[in-house]
Amino acid sequence: MVDSFISKRVWSLPCWDLTETSKRDDGIDLLKDKQALQRLTETAEKAKMDLSSLTQTNISLPFITATADGPKHIETTITRAKFEELCSTSSTVLQSFPY
Repeated sequence: MVDSFISKRVWSLPCWDLTETSKRDDGIDLLKDKQALQRLTETAEKAKMDLSSLTQTNISLPFITATADGPKHIETTITRAKFEELCSTSSTVLQSFPY
């Protein structure tokens, strides 16, 4: 059960990289928004499936959140190489996870 949970999170972490970008660029912490976090997790799973047969995929999350300035959107492309790099980094971090 724990292995399955951790494995799912390892493969979800690459799209969470988008949360860091959002936080850095817009000052918005998407990890505190449960609905945004769910959408990011679903997008990570879709990207993983797409990248199993493609070299890149588009990530489109319109209206991921809103601020006083209006709605915020995520529109980007991720390559298989970048996805694998992020997964490798995430995997390395979680290898030391005590369970």
